[in-house]
Amino acid sequence: MIPYKEALEIITRIGFGMHACNTELSDCYDSILAEDLIAPIPSPPFTNSAMDGYAVVHSEASLGSLEILDTVFAKELKGEILHTPNSCVAIMTGAPLPSWADTVVPVENTRKNGQVVSFMSVSDKGANIRHKGEDIDSGALLLKKGTKLDPERIMIAAAFGFAELPVFTKPLIKIFSTGDELKNPGEVLTPGTIYNSSRYFLESSCKKLGLAAHSATIPDNEALAEKTITASLSKNPTIILTTGAVSAGEKDFIPALAKKMGFEILLHKAAIRPGKPIFLAQKGDHIWLGLPGNAISTCVGWQFFARPLLETWASIEGPIKRTVKIQNNFEKPENLRCFFRAEINGNKAWIAPKQGSAFLAASIQSGCYVELPEGQSLFRTDSEVTATFI
Repeated sequence: MIPYKEALEIITRIGFGMHACNTELSDCYDSILAEDLIAPIPSPPFTNSAMDGYAVVHSEASLGSLEILDTVFAKELKGEILHTPNSCVAIMTGAPLPSWADTVVPVENTRKNGQVVSFMSVSDKGANIRHKGEDIDSGALLLKKGTKLDPERIMIAAAFGFAELPVFTKPLIKIFSTGDELKNPGEVLTPGTIYNSSRYFLESSCKKLGLAAHSATIPDNEALAEKTITASLSKNPTIILTTGAVSAGEKDFIPALAKKMGFEILLHKAAIRPGKPIFLAQKGDHIWLGLPGNAISTCVGWQFFARPLLETWASIEGPIKRTVKIQNNFEKPENLRCFFRAEINGNKAWIAPKQGSAFLAASIQSGCYVELPEGQSLFRTDSEVTATFI
């Protein structure tokens, strides 16, 4: 049994094989960029008008009125419009600017009469023009490798013509609940059986992070478990999350099975409560995290072991944490770090009295965990502790 801090260091040291593939832009949301993205074109790609108005030679517009030679619309390919003295062109936002024009006067500052336009006021020379490459030049670094692709970064990629991007594939997540006693919600409970709540907790927790997960229930049968888990492994990196069968009972076969399948055991049992029998193993790019079967132990294992693992592998942001003051005296085992459910109001926390691994009541009202470190048994009112929000 090792301290939580040491267990967390093991998790953060795990090396992952990051596999990349070209993915259609519309499917890149929340993915991680696998290469630097370089601008293939300038932005803007050509010099254009920033306003609906008139493209003019500034010194001529100062005369008060000019002849309108033509109208230029966005995308319209007219070729070069020849300039004659004391003339201008009407121009729309985004339309290419004639090479001889040096200013655009907004339409609201003009008055048109037939093919003549009068200027009530004239913009400063050079106003309302977007010059080719003034925002970003071709060859510039747009996005660094490792960037998480949110809607704005996808917009940037689209603006520079990228139909697909090289992104890291997200880890495959396989969830296996073990136990002869497990029933799915909707089924009839028979004596000695319970509903499988951990499976649904883990499935929805993965979805909350934008990660897909596949799940199944396995009876307490080591041979069947080996066959099922082996079939789930592929050439892609995989995170296996199992619940149950990690403690010291007759049917707690997960650690021995992982070793038999060629996994290196990185840790088994941490000095925490709830969730002490936590198990972690690795085989190449495949990570196996075994969580205790009781629902609250599964929750703690997810929050304080699986989440840090996924934060590293899938570049997921960590949960919100802050310092709070507990408002009720609370006693715990001195040698264990305890993650207990609490209600928060501002910077004050009330620890729920019943914190057993099978007690669900605290989860109904609580929105966070408070972390009570080892080395201390009694925490008095106003003791400062770290709260981790779910």
